[in-house]
Amino acid sequence: MVVVKVHYGLGNQLFQYALARSLSIQKGYDFALDISFFSGPPDAEHPRIYQLDKFNIRQNIAEPEQIASFLSPGIWKRRLRSVVQAGRPYYKRKVVYEGRLDFDADILQVRDDSYLFGYWQDERYFFPVQDTLRKELSFCSEPSGLNKEMLDLISGTEAVSLHIRRGDYLTDAFTVNNVGICDLDYYRRAVQLIAEKVQSPVFYVFSDDPEWTGANVKIDHPCVFVNHNSQENAFEDLRLMSRCKHHVIANSSFSWWGAWLSGNSEKVVIAPRIWRSKGPDMFVPGNWRKI
Repeated sequence: MVVVKVHYGLGNQLFQYALARSLSIQKGYDFALDISFFSGPPDAEHPRIYQLDKFNIRQNIAEPEQIASFLSPGIWKRRLRSVVQAGRPYYKRKVVYEGRLDFDADILQVRDDSYLFGYWQDERYFFPVQDTLRKELSFCSEPSGLNKEMLDLISGTEAVSLHIRRGDYLTDAFTVNNVGICDLDYYRRAVQLIAEKVQSPVFYVFSDDPEWTGANVKIDHPCVFVNHNSQENAFEDLRLMSRCKHHVIANSSFSWWGAWLSGNSEKVVIAPRIWRSKGPDMFVPGNWRKI
């Protein structure tokens, strides 16, 4: 069995599940998800909620003893493991940590009976099984209330999701120094490109900072600010984004999935050319436009 650590926001959770499912299909491994990250006290600054249960996934949750067998073995097992694994490549060890942010083909050679800790933010880890993933990453329940009304509105327009990520991108020191945010000029150019390619677009703006977005984002086309969902039901925003026909994404795994899950074969997707101020670029599908 392969156990994959699931942690942080919904976009990250989806990438982590996608790798686990890909290994289970391509390698024939059983898999389980370690969701213990979400059982501790919430982080007041960066609250995160497990939301993969909102999808039709194979929700195999790792038992505490399974997790402990990898991360907290007895002293003699630790000593034996250190001797046995000393000469092994990192990807053939019991506990495998992601060593780089771009695609690492060696990860697809991990052994059965291993524990994986990382983000795995690259479509190439799961591209061969994307048809299965698209079925499993459908939503378990139908929307209701304002979300149903918004979905009906989106379905009747040439809808374009536009995602602005701020929040911890402005407050977390590591993220500020290594990732950065997409500026207003990026969105201005993206809107212009969409308008050149899409007739009568209607922009649906999603953000974790709706107050700032409402005051600063000006779009010379019909525009709807979607700000009624909270962190607790972020999956509803993802559903709404995925039902839009076209997408302007931020340098965020959340809006990456919003665009990827869209079933529109003619979709126009605009993505930032610089995903991280330091580190490798984010891989995006070849038919997405990077600016």
